Amino acid sequence: MLSDALSAYPLGLGGSPFWPYSGPHPGNSAATVAAYWVARTESQLEFETQHLDSCMRLRHEDVIAQPRPPDWLAGWLPACLPACPARFTTA
Repeated sequence: MLSDALSAYPLGLGGSPFWPYSGPHPGNSAATVAAYWVARTESQLEFETQHLDSCMRLRHEDVIAQPRPPDWLAGWLPACLPACPARFTTA
């Protein structure tokens, strides 16, 4: 996530979605992106903790590292395939 964020804004985080989180971390892009991530994921992690039997953690970096989705995921993906990248089609 950090690498993707910094690559997307190579000239700095000003004006980016991360910028509102920069106040406590002036000049520290890594800490700013981390603060954004915490703010965005904290409630999701709390929900996961409270509903372990209903949740499955899926890491973006694990999925994109594969040429196609894992078999266990392929049956679930058709619902989102129109919005998914072409490389994730199961055909």
